[in-house]
Amino acid sequence: MAKAGYAITDLLLKESKMENSLLKPVPHYEALRFIEKFEKKLKSKARRIKSATKITLTEASLQAYIDLGLKSRYQFNELCENLRQRAEHFSVQESRVRCATNEKAKPNENYYAFSSKLDLESYSTLSPEILLVPKEFRTLRSKWVGYSDEDSSVELRVACFTDPEKIIDCHSAVLNNTVYVLNNERDLTLWFTYWGGGAVVREDLVVNHFYLSRWLKPYKNESGWS
Repeated sequence: MAKAGYAITDLLLKESKMENSLLKPVPHYEALRFIEKFEKKLKSKARRIKSATKITLTEASLQAYIDLGLKSRYQFNELCENLRQRAEHFSVQESRVRCATNEKAKPNENYYAFSSKLDLESYSTLSPEILLVPKEFRTLRSKWVGYSDEDSSVELRVACFTDPEKIIDCHSAVLNNTVYVLNNERDLTLWFTYWGGGAVVREDLVVNHFYLSRWLKPYKNESGWS
């Protein structure tokens, strides 16, 4: 999915060292969980290939790498290591840590809640330089507004305001997911383009966002929407 919106400078992307001594690193749990599942998925695929073809596990693993577009186990390990290094970068990125810990919802402002899953930006041109990017965006709180058909089989819903503290408590404390509080366009763009995970977003930012604003109009509650 093409990204648009606030222009992020090279300086912002390179931001890594936290100058605020009150902030502590926040592990990029969503990225680390993806990497772990990705490695397990490759191992599982190799075992299936071995079982189906009776070749050695080493040969099956190589076939699994090739099926992904990689040339060797070395390239696969390099890819995973690069993803881990990027996750480490974000664990100490001041903007991300601030939004995950110190940033607060503003009094008398309304907020919407969203989430997105991290995934590789492309599987068709896989290489060690590939990045993790947020995909599968959805709203975490919506309300029913009707049906899209005469049979009343598909709901129409719209995003509704949420209590930021309740979302943070549920997803951070209970589910161990990162939830970012987003009060400006720059932070919203960083979450939307790089961080992924959960977010409570100030109303005006959602209204003016080229993609998130789609949930403010009635939508069919089907796959790809929530």
